[in-house]
Amino acid sequence: MFSFWKKDQSAPSGKALIHEPLKPLADTDADFHAWQDSLEKRRLVNQMLDAYLQFESSGNTADEAIDYVDTPRHRGFIVHLDALAYSLSSCRFMLEFFREKLRVESYRLAINDVMARQLDGALQSVYRYQLKPRGLEGEKLKSQRYGNISLELHVVNDKPLRLQCLAGLYSDRMYKDPEPFRRMLEAMLL
Repeated sequence: MFSFWKKDQSAPSGKALIHEPLKPLADTDADFHAWQDSLEKRRLVNQMLDAYLQFESSGNTADEAIDYVDTPRHRGFIVHLDALAYSLSSCRFMLEFFREKLRVESYRLAINDVMARQLDGALQSVYRYQLKPRGLEGEKLKSQRYGNISLELHVVNDKPLRLQCLAGLYSDRMYKDPEPFRRMLEAMLL
């Protein structure tokens, strides 16, 4: 994955070996476009929807690979990829898929980066997108849509560990209440 890793393994533990912009795949990658129509993508979406319906009705999921959180300040999900059999490229496609879905929902990209560091003898990488809702001019109260959203793919030694989406909600009088969590998931999965 990172060619520098073979060149310099002498960096102090925990110090970033690389921190650079994350180049989105969606506009140029034919494999990503093929993945969007794949059975693998449909299975992931169905698994996430089934787990959410369980979460919505009982407060937890029977699926150990997916967790949801819905609190007054944060909403989101974690897909524990180490419990599933997805390749690193498929996990990157998942990250891109969610980023693209949020762009359609009037979100703008605020941060996109990848950081890799050596920690306890392992190469740990985080692919990250932070998205913010686009402001609507002329409104008395600003729309926060679903809040500020962080999408992260965590990888250890080229093995996907988890994919997480976390929306931080504003609790400021200048902003409208956030849209329901269910609406956010529908926008990202359907």
